[in-house]
Amino acid sequence: MPWQPMRICNHPQCSNKSHYSYCDEHRKEARQRADRQYDKTKRDNQYTNFYKSSEWRMLRKVFIHKNPLCAKCLSEKDESVPADVVDHIEEIRDNFDRRLDESNLMSLCHDCHNKKTVIVRASRQCEYKPMNKKVTIVTGSAGSGKSTYVKKNMQAGDLILDIDYIWMALTGLDIYEKPVHLVDIVVAVRNEICRVLERKLMSENVRAWIITTAKNVAELKRMFNADVITMNVSKEECIERIMNDDRRTKRLDKHIKLVNDWYDKE
Repeated sequence: MPWQPMRICNHPQCSNKSHYSYCDEHRKEARQRADRQYDKTKRDNQYTNFYKSSEWRMLRKVFIHKNPLCAKCLSEKDESVPADVVDHIEEIRDNFDRRLDESNLMSLCHDCHNKKTVIVRASRQCEYKPMNKKVTIVTGSAGSGKSTYVKKNMQAGDLILDIDYIWMALTGLDIYEKPVHLVDIVVAVRNEICRVLERKLMSENVRAWIITTAKNVAELKRMFNADVITMNVSKEECIERIMNDDRRTKRLDKHIKLVNDWYDKE
């Protein structure tokens, strides 16, 4: 293949570089996601092809001949309304084996079928996309007050994903002491937490805060359907806060460089 320049991995917050869209660490995971999407598309095509098949058309014709009235109108309103649709009581995407089972069929008029479709779609959305999920990404320069902002606005039980605190938890060192030989381990732990949070949001109501100095958080925002807050603090104020923070004095030059780098990229 043609030579490609090195670029940052597309995985959220991964800083590894690769000639491909994903680094070696995350390429397998990206391929698995693509395979799952392919499988879903293939299953959707399977359902579509079934409803176009001659076996379904014949079964539908026979069934609606035997049951010409809408089952719901008869049972719920005691009205005799001609049926237009043969519907699967248990959706075939939930149990494809019952696609030709007559005991799993009922005749419906268009109005009743449309109402059922709305209810089924709403239930699936509630199952996989809870309305109360909430992730907020707080980004900004070093010294801009990201952690302070989160502490003022968080609630009990919220998850706070902050790389500095992950360092502390894994090493027992001061918040700004970060041995270089442990970087890959800490980053791997952070990335795994992101993956767990992503899965958690699919089934439970979770509030979470992600604190980062990254400027480009588009992938994180998409991944978690998150709000983004960028700390609006001047470069001079960030440097002043850092110089007055006793925890940063051991590596003052490094922290000031981080501030300069943040504002120089604007």
